[in-house]
Amino acid sequence: MIALDREEKIWELRKSGATYLQCGRAVGLSESGAFLACKRRYKKIDATCTEEAQHRRTLEAEQLKALLIKLQPGIAAGDVNAIREARCINESYRKLFGDDAPAKSEVSGPNAGPCIIHVVYDDKP
Repeated sequence: MIALDREEKIWELRKSGATYLQCGRAVGLSESGAFLACKRRYKKIDATCTEEAQHRRTLEAEQLKALLIKLQPGIAAGDVNAIREARCINESYRKLFGDDAPAKSEVSGPNAGPCIIHVVYDDKP
């Protein structure tokens, strides 16, 4: 069986709820081999999603720039609505590229008390 075919088979088995051990047995790999094959598949998906997200950000940035250019005459004339819209566009641009400082948040438990955290360990590779 070709490695790509095995990877695809493991991926489908995992999606259907099979364990890594079951996946490995189905394609002639060890449990850790099935895990590594699945990990490779995740990385491929992640890379594809990252590339698509960058493409969408670039497209969105171009659209925001075009809108800002159309507002320039109103901004130059002192039109308060055009200025307000330009500020909103700039805010969208900053959010799009993560230029704003992250919002500070605080997590607390009931009645602003401490949080109770339950740690669950997974023994699988």
